[in-house]
Amino acid sequence: VLRTTRTTKNDETTEFILYTFDEYGVSGHLNHCDTFRAVQYLFQNQTKLNHDNTFHVSQVWTLYSESNLLAKYIPVYSWWLLFWSLLLGTVGDDESKRHNNNSQKMVYRLHRPWWNWSAMVAHQSQFVWYRRLFVVFSCYTYVNVWQSLSTKSKET
Repeated sequence: VLRTTRTTKNDETTEFILYTFDEYGVSGHLNHCDTFRAVQYLFQNQTKLNHDNTFHVSQVWTLYSESNLLAKYIPVYSWWLLFWSLLLGTVGDDESKRHNNNSQKMVYRLHRPWWNWSAMVAHQSQFVWYRRLFVVFSCYTYVNVWQSLSTKSKET
């Protein structure tokens, strides 16, 4: 769970924006699913849990779990966009972000997939052969779709 903090000038309440897995946990991993449920519980019950009013979770964004296995592990469209960004020399630009203030979804297109590889190398004991394949072939290396938890709660 990542967080961004902002302290308001009028009081000592710290606001958090949480980023977590969705209820499917990317690959159904129990720890990922449990993380989602814990964050969802915190978000929906924060007034009961926050007795001294020191924190406020203002937003929760969940990573969309791709259910189509072909799209998940053979992200041809993402590879195509990466190829063109390399060809056109736009890789040095910041990551593409499509989001407006009224939107309940954010789409991040990642133009530097080798950053994921470098990040995993830092955790060598966790970077076993199948995770190496996941980093190369997974759609999450190339694009991340985030959905607001408040929107998901209204849909279910």
